[in-house]
Amino acid sequence: MTYERYATVYDGSGQIRFAVLTAMYLNEIVQRHPVTGRRVLDIACGTGTLLAMLAEQGWTVAGIDASAAMLEQAATKLATVTSEVELRQGDIRHITDIMPAQTFDLVTCTYDSLNYLLSPTDLAACFRGVAHVLVPGGL
Repeated sequence: MTYERYATVYDGSGQIRFAVLTAMYLNEIVQRHPVTGRRVLDIACGTGTLLAMLAEQGWTVAGIDASAAMLEQAATKLATVTSEVELRQGDIRHITDIMPAQTFDLVTCTYDSLNYLLSPTDLAACFRGVAHVLVPGGL
């Protein structure tokens, strides 16, 4: 099943529980390692559940995902929480092309998204993009 078809049932498949636990864990990490700002980028953000939870905690949120259908679900979900959201469709190997002038205090990538980057070159491209958009001292 492609993510375009999976998008409408994704949240009902148990994925939300993991997002809840991840949001709690991220809170603990940020408490131990404070960042100066409250801007977060979630790469491969899917239906935006984690972003919605972070927005509820006062973060300004942005997300990248390859799937237009997943981003559509994310936009619907996030509209109930915040008007300050930026969602972009794109390949996480090209973060700097997708978010060229943006910086973030926290960059997340949860679930198994990095597993789709099959070569060291692809992983390096993704992490170079993360390093480019992450502020000094960010997480």
